[in-house]
Amino acid sequence: MPSEAPKCGDMKIAVAYRFRVEQWITGKADTEMLAVLIPCPDLKGDGFFSAGAHYRIEATNDLTQSRSYTIYNDYPDSALFWNLEIDRFVEKGK
Repeated sequence: MPSEAPKCGDMKIAVAYRFRVEQWITGKADTEMLAVLIPCPDLKGDGFFSAGAHYRIEATNDLTQSRSYTIYNDYPDSALFWNLEIDRFVEKGK
């Protein structure tokens, strides 16, 4: 989990979260750990991000969109991607 960052409001905030890749649908990177910049993660709601949860992420290594955001990245040594879409998988019965 990344460090505490302010919530979006007067400033546009993007926070890097680190994920372990379990499966690639398209594309590939030379590492299994990626840092993905999530714009305004607080808008996803409390409890959306949690260690050990599974997510489906559509992301790009084109960081052009990140230029208008204040970035919080605790993972400078990880491959960095920009989030286009993210969904959390919830196991049935939980």
